Amino acid sequence: MKPKNQFGLSHLLTLLFQSRLDFFSEGKYWHVHSIPMTNKWNLMLAGLDHLLRRKVALAQPSALMLEPADVCNLDCTGCWTNNPDHKDRSHYLSVKHVEKIMKDLGDYLNMILLWGWGEPFLNKNIYQIIRTVREKNIVVISSTNGNVRWDNRELEELVRSGLSKLIFAVDGMD
Repeated sequence: MKPKNQFGLSHLLTLLFQSRLDFFSEGKYWHVHSIPMTNKWNLMLAGLDHLLRRKVALAQPSALMLEPADVCNLDCTGCWTNNPDHKDRSHYLSVKHVEKIMKDLGDYLNMILLWGWGEPFLNKNIYQIIRTVREKNIVVISSTNGNVRWDNRELEELVRSGLSKLIFAVDGMD
């Protein structure tokens, strides 16, 4: 096993000279190629933030978690999405909002997780959201409860969207 500092140095050299980043997240190894210089610089700043244990980061975020929909099609006991006060205030992430995030942070991000408390695939714009993020060569992972009725057109759109990984969450089974 390599000492941590050598492991970090080899990753830094690969990042700088090969414009490639290999990392482990969500149970899988990811290999991101053609990393822009702004992203490389940001990752180096993040490493410096970590090394110096800075309280105020120099780096921009390199990963985000966004909730495409804060509504769910299940009725799990204890889930806040089933609270009557919440059901009247459902929200869906817009493509316009994602485009703004990509404009502001897209050159720094390596990964976006698309899930939260709700079912992401209840958002009618989910496939366009995924495509918008993937245009920046960002790993996009989403989760589903699997209780969404996909027709053949939607399944085709899901495949063509470029989603990096789809997790089927089997929570609350009895």
